[in-house]
Amino acid sequence: MKKTLLTAMFAFACLGAYAQTEGDGEPLADGTVAPDFTAQDINGEWHSLYEDYLDQGKSVVIDFSATWCGPCWNYHQTHAMADLYEAYGPAGSNEIMVMFVEGDINNTTFDNIYGEQGPIRMSQGNWTIGSPYPIIEDTAELNLGAGSNYDVDYFPTMYMICADTKQTLSVDQKTALQLKNYINACQPLTGIPNHGRIDANATQIRLCTGGITANVVAKLKNFGNNQITAATVVLKENGTVIQTKNYTGALNQFASAATITFNDVLLVDGSDYTIVLLDINGVAITNPELNTSEVNFAIAQEAPNNQIEVRVHTDFYPSEMSWEIKNAAGQIVASGGDYEAGTEDQYGGGGP
Repeated sequence: MKKTLLTAMFAFACLGAYAQTEGDGEPLADGTVAPDFTAQDINGEWHSLYEDYLDQGKSVVIDFSATWCGPCWNYHQTHAMADLYEAYGPAGSNEIMVMFVEGDINNTTFDNIYGEQGPIRMSQGNWTIGSPYPIIEDTAELNLGAGSNYDVDYFPTMYMICADTKQTLSVDQKTALQLKNYINACQPLTGIPNHGRIDANATQIRLCTGGITANVVAKLKNFGNNQITAATVVLKENGTVIQTKNYTGALNQFASAATITFNDVLLVDGSDYTIVLLDINGVAITNPELNTSEVNFAIAQEAPNNQIEVRVHTDFYPSEMSWEIKNAAGQIVASGGDYEAGTEDQYGGGGP
């Protein structure tokens, strides 16, 4: 979904930057009892703040943002909420809930969440990428962020809601560790001792032809209570292990991910490659949602013809301009240069 910025103003505070909304209310004061709501996320799942979470002893973090909001996007890119969710949400110890609410009800559309540009405002990007938590689009009927509900007056506005008291606390743009500490103050978190995620798409792999070797890079992130000092990671081709890497180090919870590189992997078009995190600190990992990641790579297809067209438009210094086309052996197969001012050169020819 995407939201429009009606007041093009940015306010800078000690915690970061904020984008103004069109509302005229004030965010809820710390200690205010959180208004209950039931809302459907973009995947069709329903969420009741009290019944599903607070009454079940789960504290909740809610991020009210807008898809056009630059500071919101910058915070999204830190993955703080995603990290907290992976550690203590359903994919982790299942002690809390994290939610993202697209809060501009007047100027955005559902498609703006996916990075589609709207008729009024630009979207910052695809907000679903890197967001394992529920995403809810606010509407005039739901009216979460404005009016008498959460009185959101700037984006992002973030609340932590304690399970036992249902009281809100402002936690705008906090790190995952800071959010954890705020929740711990009202609900001691147990967590999982050895818990992490492997991401096989740390780099984009693009190959010109099939059967070429490349380095496959993965990232290991720690969501557990224990520091990761050792881990076993394997690379599989069509389900068969072809390389094994043993990580050793000192990776703290929520720290920058550790890089694991599988060198000189022969990537064959049509084969499936996955990276699997087998164990952390000698403890087997059993969550396939986080311990298995597919390797994405692209192999360029041969064009239906080898025709190449080069057009050169000169500037005021045409004699300094030239170009060359080389084949795979480094041989020059076409070139151009020695231009005069105001001329336009066009070359069309077959590739080798």
